[in-house]
Amino acid sequence: MPDLYESEQLKRHYNKLLSVLENVIDSLGDPKNIGKEMKELGRRHVGYRVKIDHYNVIGKAILKTVETFMGREFTSPIKHSWIALIR
Repeated sequence: MPDLYESEQLKRHYNKLLSVLENVIDSLGDPKNIGKEMKELGRRHVGYRVKIDHYNVIGKAILKTVETFMGREFTSPIKHSWIALIR
């Protein structure tokens, strides 16, 4: 089985994910823009045959990553905001 950490496809997907997250974070002052970005992202992923379980896995990973980077600043309201965004 190939090493996933060496997968060029996975690296490209990771970079795309980071780009989307960066756009979302940059748009926090404009919730309508975030909604548009997320709807477009969801629309594209329907065509990729992404399953709900996949979203759950990546959502948990995103939440844990944000929590790790924010440390003590990762408050309950921030956590719930990220959960709402991911859903």
